[in-house]
Amino acid sequence: MTGHYDASAPPPDERGASLLDLASVDVDRRLAEVLDVVDDLAAEGEERRLAEGIDPTTVALFEAIAGAEDAPLVLRSLHRRVHEGRLTWTDVWVRPSDHDGGTRLLFTAMAAQGRGLAAEVARLAADDGDDGDDGAGRAR
Repeated sequence: MTGHYDASAPPPDERGASLLDLASVDVDRRLAEVLDVVDDLAAEGEERRLAEGIDPTTVALFEAIAGAEDAPLVLRSLHRRVHEGRLTWTDVWVRPSDHDGGTRLLFTAMAAQGRGLAAEVARLAADDGDDGDDGAGRAR
């Protein structure tokens, strides 16, 4: 019965997705894409840290932070497990989130390294003015 309209029939269900529904689907899709990128970057970082190994300075910093008497219990626990041979600092370095306190230790070490770098930059800046020249390479 093409071309025939039955006015007594209920109207067809032509309700489509609302703008809010479409926006929600788009947000979910974009969030999933971003999380995929984050996962890829985390995996690349893990591979790079594994290939490069842990720097002896970082090991010493981990030891000092986690082995301090006033260190939080979770960090002292990491320290104890390393010294018992159940874990290595490389394990913590490569996959910090796999170990209780690992991420905290990594961020604490990074902050300490940042403070040390800032202090060194400040020291160099202070020394820069004491080299006996006028800034243009000429003696004063």
